[in-house]
Amino acid sequence: MLVFGWIGGALSVAYTAPQIVHMMRAETADGVSALAMWVRVVSLALYIVHGVIIMDPPLIVMSAFAVAQSLVILCLIRKYGVSLPKSDDEECAASTAESPTTTTAA
Repeated sequence: MLVFGWIGGALSVAYTAPQIVHMMRAETADGVSALAMWVRVVSLALYIVHGVIIMDPPLIVMSAFAVAQSLVILCLIRKYGVSLPKSDDEECAASTAESPTTTTAA
């Protein structure tokens, strides 16, 4: 039955939508791996090819939607960038930095 393919595909597409909304609202791509998204795009492209070979419309359509979502995420990663975490040395230097001293005239 194709109904299971449509439902499974819809759920697969639905779980990525909140990530896109969050990235757009927060205007950051921190915590999202571009490499993982590229692996997802390639794997989904292979699913599309497989779906075409076995003539499985739910697999083709839902994988195409998932590819589109992954490409949107990659565009958001490129747009917002990913901030690099501070190293322990930078955090220590920032917490121990002395504030500038002021002198008063006597």
